Amino acid sequence: MLFVNAPALKDFAPVILIFVLALTYAIGWVANFVSEWLFKQAFEKTIRNPLFTSLGKSYKEARTLVLLNASADFLREVQLDRHIIRIARTNALSFALLGVSLLFHRHRIDTAVLFFLIVLLILLSLASFAQWRRRYTSQYENIAEAVKNLEGVVVRANPT
Repeated sequence: MLFVNAPALKDFAPVILIFVLALTYAIGWVANFVSEWLFKQAFEKTIRNPLFTSLGKSYKEARTLVLLNASADFLREVQLDRHIIRIARTNALSFALLGVSLLFHRHRIDTAVLFFLIVLLILLSLASFAQWRRRYTSQYENIAEAVKNLEGVVVRANPT
């Protein structure tokens, strides 16, 4: 019935497009927050926290020191990495969920096509996870290194 009236829908194309784009944006934010929560539970204590406890600081203390004293170029690099980390983290979750969702359509899709798509999505998820882990680890290592460098500068600039 919908396809019979498809020519009449062309007048509503801009409204439909705006609705679809808004829905896609909202789903993206939900996926971002869910992936952030999952990854934080799984990796914050094993990857991020040890870097800063070895410095005798919490991550929040280290972050404050870096945000107040690091160069603008360093802060721009951190900001760019945070965007890449967010995208890679969400992609890792999204590709995995797409692969799982295809299993619910196994009776509608040819087995060879289904297998190919699931393997492709698993590989994309793993590649996204690898990019996330590399960037995540590198970012916090860079911040920890900046803390080491800044502590000497801040102490010398503010002798007590």
